Amino acid sequence: MAAEQMKIGNVEHGPSGCSCAGCAGTLCGPGENWKEHVLAKRGNAAERLNEGQFGESYRVHENQHVELAELFCPHCHDLLSVELYLKDEPYRWDYRSLETAKEQGYDPVSEFHQDEGSWISF
Repeated sequence: MAAEQMKIGNVEHGPSGCSCAGCAGTLCGPGENWKEHVLAKRGNAAERLNEGQFGESYRVHENQHVELAELFCPHCHDLLSVELYLKDEPYRWDYRSLETAKEQGYDPVSEFHQDEGSWISF
């Protein structure tokens, strides 16, 4: 079964990889995390949000372990995503087929058995 083209935020995911929904510029090939191939501005979330560029509605308490990442298209510089991460946490995947995830070492059954009381979240 061929993979379908899917849009998540401002990124098109398809069988040939990921591209910017704004300019159609290629971000990465199949089986890669597009977030590792774009322009990024990442830093302490409280400092970044309290700079005022996001407006008065966005405020967070000081926490040196939380970072805000803005991800931009390397071709047209459109904003692709704004995300929160723990400090030094690698970029999360938006989408991976189960086959690709398994090829990259993801084993959901084993992870569940290691901590049966944990929540699975997406």
